[in-house]
Amino acid sequence: METSVALPPPAQPSGALWEMFVSPVATLQSLKERPRVLVPVLAASAWRTIVSYYVIYKIGLRTLLAASIRATASVDPDALLASAMQNKNQILMMQGASTFLGTAFGVFALALLYYLLVIAFGGDTTYKAVAAVVAHAIFFTTLVKQTMVGMVATLSRDPSSFNIQQPLGTNLAFFIDSNSRVVTKLMASFDILAIAGLVLSIAGLRAVSERFSTFAASAVVLLPWLVYVAARAFMPALM
Repeated sequence: METSVALPPPAQPSGALWEMFVSPVATLQSLKERPRVLVPVLAASAWRTIVSYYVIYKIGLRTLLAASIRATASVDPDALLASAMQNKNQILMMQGASTFLGTAFGVFALALLYYLLVIAFGGDTTYKAVAAVVAHAIFFTTLVKQTMVGMVATLSRDPSSFNIQQPLGTNLAFFIDSNSRVVTKLMASFDILAIAGLVLSIAGLRAVSERFSTFAASAVVLLPWLVYVAARAFMPALM
C-alpha cells in the first residue's frame, strides 16, 4: 500500500541581504510583497565607500591621483598632481561623500527610469517595488565587485601596478590593449558583473510587475543600458 508524504513548502526568504547570494531569484520575487529599499542601498553605499578608502590606504593617494591625472589630463600632469596633494584632505572628504551619495543617488535615479519605462510598457507595479529590485541588484554587484577590488589591492605587491581604470579582469579591456578609446570603452562595458546586474534587474522587474513579460522587462533594462554604452564610448566625459 503506497502512502504519500506531504512535503513542506519551500522556505520563504526572510529578507536578509545575504539571501541575494544563495537564492537571488526567490529574494527578488519576495520584493513584490515586501519591497525593501533602504537597507540594501545603505549597505551598498557604505561598502563601496569603505573599500574606496581601503584602496587609498593600501595603494596610496599620490599613486592613485597620479594614475588618474595621467590618464585624463592633457597638460602638465605634474602640476595638477602637486596641486591635488596640497588639498588631499578635501579630496578625501569629497571622495567619501561622492562615493556614498553617488551610489544611493544612482539607485533611485535608475529606479525612476525603470519605473517610467515599466508603466510605458504596460506594467503594473509601484516605484518602491522597482527601487527595491534596483537596490538589491546593485547591492549584489557592488558587494562582489568592491570585495574583489579590495582583494586585488591587498595582494598587489607593487602599488604602482594597480590599474585604477581596470582593476579587475571581468571584461575584455583588462586583457586586450587597444589604441582606440572607443573600442576600449566598449570592451569595458561588456563586463561580467554588469551583465549579472542586468540579469538580476530583468528577473526582478518581471517578478514585481503584473502582466509584464520577460521580453518587456528585458527591453526596459537593456535599452537604457545600450544607450549608456554607446554614449560612454563616444563621449569622453562619461567614465
